[in-house]
Amino acid sequence: MVIKKDIMMLLHDLEKCYDRYPSRSTYYSKLSLIEYCGWIEDSFDKIAERCMKGKSMTAKERNKIIKENHSFQYEKNRDMIMKCI
Repeated sequence: MVIKKDIMMLLHDLEKCYDRYPSRSTYYSKLSLIEYCGWIEDSFDKIAERCMKGKSMTAKERNKIIKENHSFQYEKNRDMIMKCI
């Protein structure tokens, strides 16, 4: 899973940059959002991997299911979890 300490450290660093360079505030806001979305996607992958653990699937099948997860499409994510379970 994503480690809370790592998230907090990165957000703290981005906040310092945001405060130090107000002219680039939009840039740092966007960077924060991109990081946040990456953490969500990584968490979805970890949940799927944990659900698949111990199931009779090949590594190729597991990787295919994980790779299908992208773009935060609810239907795809739901289908991915259903395949894992």
